[in-house]
Amino acid sequence: MNEACEATRELLPELALGILGGEDRARSLDHLTACADCSSELAALSRAADGLLTLAPQHEPPAGFEDRVLARLRRERPRHRARRITTFAAAAALIAIVAGGSVWVGTAHDRKLASYYQGVLGIAHGTEFAAAKLETADGISGGEIFTYTGRPSWVFIVVRAHGNAAEYVPTLIVLFLLLSTH
Repeated sequence: MNEACEATRELLPELALGILGGEDRARSLDHLTACADCSSELAALSRAADGLLTLAPQHEPPAGFEDRVLARLRRERPRHRARRITTFAAAAALIAIVAGGSVWVGTAHDRKLASYYQGVLGIAHGTEFAAAKLETADGISGGEIFTYTGRPSWVFIVVRAHGNAAEYVPTLIVLFLLLSTH
């Protein structure tokens, strides 16, 4: 295939549709008179183009057809909005379920511990157990104290020493002596 054939074959689809004009059309037609291969290619493309024309409607659509179609499309749009809202609602529900599940799994230890303490308090009828914070005269937290006044009674003290721990010792001895005498 020579350069003239290549140049003409690029223009054959436009020539078959009848939209090629000017010098390109004249040069292509001149080449087609001498080249049988390009002429047969043009004939095949022309038959395909003619076949496409038979697919087109024979008559123009009635007046107002486009307006009616566009109006109908506008009326059908709310369905898309409802679908979008439903999708967003489903996504929000899924996020809420995942977040709730994460919280449920994340607090499993706390629920187990609370259940244990509830059982312990149930044994002691929940009235004989007490807890309080220990504070210095300046209001600084010094620990916690836990007491059980049932039988046998006991005291559990947690001391957090800030600075000089010796200042708590006399207080603890007095407190222990007061509880043991009762």
